[in-house]
Amino acid sequence: MNLSGENNKKNLQISAYYGGTFDPLHNGHLSIIKNITENLLIRKLFLVPTGNPYMKQFSPIATPFQRLGMCKIGVKNKKVQIVDYEVNRPNPSYTIDTLDFLKKTQKDFCIKYIVLGSDAFNELHLWKDYIQLVKSYHFIVIKRIGNKLNKNQTKKNKLHIIKKLDDTNSSQIRNAIRIKKPINKYVSKEIEKYITKTNLYQ
Repeated sequence: MNLSGENNKKNLQISAYYGGTFDPLHNGHLSIIKNITENLLIRKLFLVPTGNPYMKQFSPIATPFQRLGMCKIGVKNKKVQIVDYEVNRPNPSYTIDTLDFLKKTQKDFCIKYIVLGSDAFNELHLWKDYIQLVKSYHFIVIKRIGNKLNKNQTKKNKLHIIKKLDDTNSSQIRNAIRIKKPINKYVSKEIEKYITKTNLYQ
């Protein structure tokens, strides 16, 4: 994937937004981050752990600050900036609000891309201010195995698809922990140590 995208908004630096529960942060997330920062011509990737993910059927098991902590110890990519805006708010986490916050506080950057999984992309029409999101941003969609993509959510020239790079998923890891199976092939040593120390997902 090579998405250059001309930046016609003064001399702002092109960036991307990647939000998620990260419950826990795992190698699949890290492979997505690596792929985007190495192949997409961006200067910054804003990584945003969700605070109160209203679209999720079940609430995250780890607290917002535990998930933020895992992002801080697990992501070492210099192009990534971890954002704690949502975890510090009790209100539901709306992507449009976080993007507006970043626009006001990160004035050297122009967020052009929103990174999300195909399951979330298929529900994009249910998001707050969906029309504004589709009008203002491009979408980098991580296509999950067996998940058919609704390409009608946005214009074709604003849709960039990445095949899932790693089959790891968070529920798989949580289930492994519950039945006392090793998780070292799914997460980094730092994350494994954090989960053990805090007795998460027991």
